Amino acid sequence: MSAKPFNFWPLSIAGFIGVVILLIAWTVYFALQNPVQRDDSFLASYQEADARINTIQEEQKQFTTLYQLKWQGINTPHLPQSQSYSRGQNIAAFFDSLHFPKGFAFHIESREDVSLPKVTHIEALLTRPHTKENDQILTFEPDSNFYRSQPVELPTHGRWLIQGVIHYEDSFSNSKTGYFRFEFFAQDSKT
Repeated sequence: MSAKPFNFWPLSIAGFIGVVILLIAWTVYFALQNPVQRDDSFLASYQEADARINTIQEEQKQFTTLYQLKWQGINTPHLPQSQSYSRGQNIAAFFDSLHFPKGFAFHIESREDVSLPKVTHIEALLTRPHTKENDQILTFEPDSNFYRSQPVELPTHGRWLIQGVIHYEDSFSNSKTGYFRFEFFAQDSKT
């Protein structure tokens, strides 16, 4: 009596199911490490941002149509060719230092023929994407033509993000809100 050849189909199906289960477990683990509650894109809880998303988008569109932020010390943003970044990143500048004794500063320019806004308050957060470990609250105060933050010392090199909210009054004294995001890469020049 001859032996039947071994059939690999049941093993391959079981292996495929095992791989699917492992991928599901990895997805759940990754999602639990980065819950939506930790997203602070608009410096608000995710519930508040979700409830106001249409208003937020309308305010942001109005702000970016009328004004733009120009960051001090960023003349022609370019990155060294040796650095490689994913296409999803919007890195505006590269710094050869982790020390910013004068902080970060920007001024607001008008895109159209409208008067500059009367800024009443600026809230900002210096953070690293995908982690909350090194978050710092930045306070921007008026300094001649600029709004300048306190001195900043970054604990580590890598990608950093300043995201914030500008509360301002337009020419009709209506309270408005604008949002900004400035992403940069910092590297210690000593290394």
